[in-house]
Amino acid sequence: MNFLSLGKKILFFSMALLTGLFIMHTIIEAHSPEKPVVYDPKVLQIEEENPDNGIVQEKISQFFEPEEKLVEFANLSFLEIQEKLKELNRKGKPFAFLSVKQLYLIDSRGNVLSLADSSSHYDLPVISGDSLKINFTTMTIRGKEFNEAIKLLKLLKKNNGLIYTYVSEVQIHDTIGLILYTNYAKGLPVIFGKGDLERKVAYLNAYHNEFGDSELSYKTKYLDIRIEGQIILKERV
Repeated sequence: MNFLSLGKKILFFSMALLTGLFIMHTIIEAHSPEKPVVYDPKVLQIEEENPDNGIVQEKISQFFEPEEKLVEFANLSFLEIQEKLKELNRKGKPFAFLSVKQLYLIDSRGNVLSLADSSSHYDLPVISGDSLKINFTTMTIRGKEFNEAIKLLKLLKKNNGLIYTYVSEVQIHDTIGLILYTNYAKGLPVIFGKGDLERKVAYLNAYHNEFGDSELSYKTKYLDIRIEGQIILKERV
């Protein structure tokens, strides 16, 4: 009887030991870094490593930020523009006229609001250019040069409201950049060129405060304020 009881105890402890060893082995195996990863190729697909990360990034950017499609505003027909403006039925505060074959009203962000009657907003300046680009879907003018023209008008309005009222037109020239025309001295042209607008506005302020609508301005063919440190006056011949 004692032998039978001893045998049962040995069997019990053996089973308990084996169970414990099995549990420990399972835990160790689950945390082992050597454990192989098994996956279903239908579910998990591993793309081959591409050393050209720029191409991958470009594809991602195109997916999240589709490239804006721009067209030449001058190439759009009058009927196309009319129909699109009617469809958008956009409201906004007129900031300037836009002159491209016809005259349009635009806001300060370049959104085309409507066809314009020059007598309805006679105090607004005109922005013009031969190569202006537009997003036809939103009827919004785009481009660095156009943004510069908007910035120039905002600076003139902020720094010297009086000069702003003397601005007749800002032309976006393909090679020169911005050319401002006054509404005095037979439309005196002021060549702004590209960039550095804050300095050039200060130069125009200085000239206007000293001479403005004077005989000198009438004898001047144009002002060139592109070069730092000087204002060049070209005399009429």
